[in-house]
Amino acid sequence: MAFTAGAAPETCSVNVALSDDYGLSITRTVSIELIQPCIVNGTSIQAAIDDPACSEIWVVQGNYIGSITLNNGTALYGGFDGTETVREDRDWVNNPTVIDGANSVFHVVVGADNSILDGFTIQNGNADDKGDNDDGGGMFNKNPVNVLVANSTFTGNYAKKK
Repeated sequence: MAFTAGAAPETCSVNVALSDDYGLSITRTVSIELIQPCIVNGTSIQAAIDDPACSEIWVVQGNYIGSITLNNGTALYGGFDGTETVREDRDWVNNPTVIDGANSVFHVVVGADNSILDGFTIQNGNADDKGDNDDGGGMFNKNPVNVLVANSTFTGNYAKKK
């Protein structure tokens, strides 16, 4: 059970050849920065989110109790069994990754701009207070934010404000 920070980004170069309908072609060398994901396996998801080295976070299947607050630009992916080497190998259906507010938090997830939440079950948020804490039991987004939510289920969450 560990949180593993991603390695420093690596840069690789690729040659790209482009041609058009008139037979003109051009070849350029392009540098691409490869981001190494941070892996969360049975520890705090929030610790990985708060680590500046972690912009992409892979969360191994399991039940994670508590709440999380995303940072701008954070990409959070669930559904891993812990053996994957590429994100496309994950299976969020057979490797359920649950963030459970245990009915003790107002918001299970607080969104942030340009963030991604993909492959999770978000459950048991209880927004039963006043002000911002009566809305968004499963996920709360203050002000308009650009959050992509995919392959995720929200269940058993309550918000006083309907």
